[in-house]
Parts: sequence; C-alpha cells; structure tokens
Amino acid sequence: KKGLGACEYDIGTHEIVRNIEPVNKRFFYGHGAYSLDGQQLFSTETELDGLNGVIGLRNSKDLSYLGEFPSYGKEPHECKLIDAGKTLVVTNGGGDIDGDEPCVAYIDVASQQLLEKITLTRSELNTGHFEINSSGDLIVVSAPRVGLEESGVGGVSIKRKNGDMLSINAPLDITQKMYGEALSVVIHDGRGIAMVTHPEGGMVTFWAVKEQHLLKTIELPYPRGAELTVDKDYFIVSYDQNARLMKIAVDGLIAEPESIIDNTYITGSHLYNWSRDMDEIFYSG
Repeated sequence: KKGLGACEYDIGTHEIVRNIEPVNKRFFYGHGAYSLDGQQLFSTETELDGLNGVIGLRNSKDLSYLGEFPSYGKEPHECKLIDAGKTLVVTNGGGDIDGDEPCVAYIDVASQQLLEKITLTRSELNTGHFEINSSGDLIVVSAPRVGLEESGVGGVSIKRKNGDMLSINAPLDITQKMYGEALSVVIHDGRGIAMVTHPEGGMVTFWAVKEQHLLKTIELPYPRGAELTVDKDYFIVSYDQNARLMKIAVDGLIAEPESIIDNTYITGSHLYNWSRDMDEIFYSG
C-alpha cells in the first residue's frame, strides 16, 4: 500500500521472505507489473519531496534495484503492461486539487519515453484504477481529488481506442451516489461490459464500454474487489463486513445469492484470478 515499505510474501508458507525498501526518499503506492519475460518488476513510486512519480525497475528474482524512469505525472498508482509488454500504462493521481492534473500515461518501455497522456473531463476526479480491453478501449475509475474527500464523489471515465475521453455525469441519481472512491474495475471483453465497485456508495455499476453509458446498478454493502470467473460466465465481487464473495451472471447481470461464500477473509481492495489469462494484465506466468 501507500507507504515506505513493501515485502515479498510466500503464499505456500505464509511467510514474509524479504522486505523491500524504497530508494531515494520515495514511497511505494501498492501496484506493480512484471515484464512479460518475468525478469523485471516495475513499481509505482512517488518522491516525498514534490510528489513526482517514478517507475522503479527491479530484478524479479532478488528484487535488487536496477533503475528508474518517470511516470510522467505526480503520485502514480496503478500500472499495467499492454501491447505484448511494449507499453506501460500508468495512472498518475496528481496530488491535491491545486496540484498537477491527473492523467493516464502511456510509456514506451524500450525508450522510457511518453507516448500519450490522457486526462479526464472532470477536474475534480483523480485517476485511480483502470482496465484496457483487447480493442484498446480504456476505463478509469476515480476518487475525488485530495482536498475534496468530504464533499466529493468518485467517478467512471471511458475512452474508446480512437475516441475522446468521457467522464460520465449521467444518470445523476447514480453518479451523485458514487461517494468516495470508485475502487475496482474489470471488463468482460467479449460482451464489452465493465463492472465497477463503489464501497461508500454501497453499489456495483455495470457499463457498456463501446457506448460509454450505464447499463445497471446492484446495491451491495461495501463492495470492493471485482473479477471474472475462469469461464467468464460470471463476475465475482467481494463485499460486506463479513468479506463475502458472490457471483453475478454476465447474462442479464443477475446477482446469484445462492453462490455467496461468507467469511472468506478476502478483505483487500481488489481480486485477482490467477487462473485467468493475465498475459497483458498483470503477470506473464
């Protein structure tokens, strides 16, 4: 998470293998991506003085520090590789409302140069988490900018591959209930549907990516993680104080209460399905 340290954790033994210290007066911000050959690890980092964003580069075997390049914004959060590992996409949150404009930066990995910078159409939103489908369409979910937390709402922004970014304002009865952050997002590529969780708003929303509009909402207490089953027939959402998991059928976007698993202890911000094809999303293995 956001802070001065990170660690490598052995899932099999349930033990911390080693601590990872940030360098050059920085803090981590919770996300990273492995190169497709599995040899390097990219991590989002922020300089404590000035909040400039850096992508740290480490050896994935021993986590030794190899170098860095700019994230082309301030306070970067999530990063993912696309285009067969050639491009790193980074969300830069921008800091407080008087700071730099939040953006999504597309960075050429080989040259470490900025290819494209995308900003939202609502200045009160940061750039948090995102998904990109196989067509190159981008969906960004946001929290209110630093300084607007008490009165602000989060939001959802969608950009077609060769189209304009749209930070969605309608319908107002839904978008004004997106209190706090819009947290997790997953796209069903075949159907062109994205699911987004809104913990403080007490709902999950479903979006038509191509048409850039809302399809449906389902009320759930404090939903957080969002994923797809291996067969891609269901969305999975984690929610409630008891850390429940539930399936929502892609056909009809219908919640299935009989699928609920209680007390899972899966209480983090996101869900990852390691059995699903993750080649360009998170890890090549």
